[in-house]
Amino acid sequence: MFKTVDDFIHSFKTCLMNNFASGPSCSIQEKHDQLIAEIRASEVTPEEKEICLQNVERAYRMIKQDLFGREEEEWKLK
Repeated sequence: MFKTVDDFIHSFKTCLMNNFASGPSCSIQEKHDQLIAEIRASEVTPEEKEICLQNVERAYRMIKQDLFGREEEEWKLK
């Protein structure tokens, strides 16, 4: 089941592009939640699940940064 960060980025991008081209829309948060649920429900080793969960989180952060720029905390002055 090992899915790479690129696999998950593709899933997020497909979700976004389908919003412009077809039926019911899907937010990236909804897609994130769906992917997490699928990983947790999968019948693979805990190590594989952990790797996939880390990859989906990295992909989610990367997509959000591409779409919205830096995280709010990064904008705060210190």
